[in-house]
Amino acid sequence: MNTALRIITLGMCTLNLSACMEQQDLNQSKTLRPVSVIEIDSNSSIQRHEYSGEFRSTDVTRLSFRVPGTITDIHVQSGEEVVEGQLLAELDPHDYQVLVNEIEARLIEAKSSHQLAKVEQKRLQKANANNAIAAVNLDRAKSAVARSAAGVQVIEQNLQKTLDALAYTKLYAPFDATVADVYSESFEQTLPGVPVMFLQANDSLEFVAQIPEAHRQHFEHGQSAKLTWFGQSQSQSAHVSEMTSSPDLLKQTYELSFSLPEQPESVLPGKMARVAVEIENSSLAGLVCLPHSAVSMNGDQAKVYKIDVNKVRSVMVEVPLIDSHKICVSGDVEQGDRLLAVGVDFVVEGQTIGQQQRYVWGAQ
Repeated sequence: MNTALRIITLGMCTLNLSACMEQQDLNQSKTLRPVSVIEIDSNSSIQRHEYSGEFRSTDVTRLSFRVPGTITDIHVQSGEEVVEGQLLAELDPHDYQVLVNEIEARLIEAKSSHQLAKVEQKRLQKANANNAIAAVNLDRAKSAVARSAAGVQVIEQNLQKTLDALAYTKLYAPFDATVADVYSESFEQTLPGVPVMFLQANDSLEFVAQIPEAHRQHFEHGQSAKLTWFGQSQSQSAHVSEMTSSPDLLKQTYELSFSLPEQPESVLPGKMARVAVEIENSSLAGLVCLPHSAVSMNGDQAKVYKIDVNKVRSVMVEVPLIDSHKICVSGDVEQGDRLLAVGVDFVVEGQTIGQQQRYVWGAQ
């Protein structure tokens, strides 16, 4: 009987001890919970801004004929690669060729009249030397030679103009490019300045983005930036090359162009991307900007939690600037500090924390 009682008592103690150990392990697991930690990596006065934009070709042109006429042939199609000097389209040259023939005939007539005037001048010069005619007749002959010579020059210039017009009935590629679009078709009438096709060079790209008016003053020529787009594993370096000085009338944004030191592969004009630029904000000098979740607010008092090894320590801070995206604080917080990122209202001074998931908090 006593032996059975001892066995029962020993079993109950063992169960109680096991339950106590499990409860202790449970409490410890609750205390050592994993947390998210941010590390202050850079001066918060340097802010990172991103803007959407698109790649554009630096060599683009909308080709048009310089003379009116009827399109007889278009030798290329959209998407076709062309080389400099390649014939792209033609107008009906008949009317211009007829005009060339007419002016060439007039030029022959004018040269003949000029030659006759010179012969008449020589004859009158001999007669004048023998006092056979009045001097005024010789003066008239000289004037006739000058007028006929001027007439020849005028017709020669007219002939050159008509020859140029005849040459303008053919449209050639001004540089190696891709035919992005063809606006006209054969047998259509066209006028000078009306685009017939659009050419762009796919191997010479730049990136263009629209910048808000408030950010325009922070940009300068040569400023570095980083480009990212879907499917790209690494960012692409870029530099500010052009900046408009007047805003868009509708969007009130400024257009910035970024040059690319290296041309990206498999990227065509029109592809969308994002450009990231670091801008210095003097109003944030000496401040550390943090996400809202990293700052515990209690009325006018604010504090953050530093992490020393695996324990948290509260630090009182001042909040001179706050907006919808961040809280900028001043105090005993500096570059390299590790701060609790979330859950600051649910920890206590000196609490031990578990596994840490670290994020670098820099220019945002």
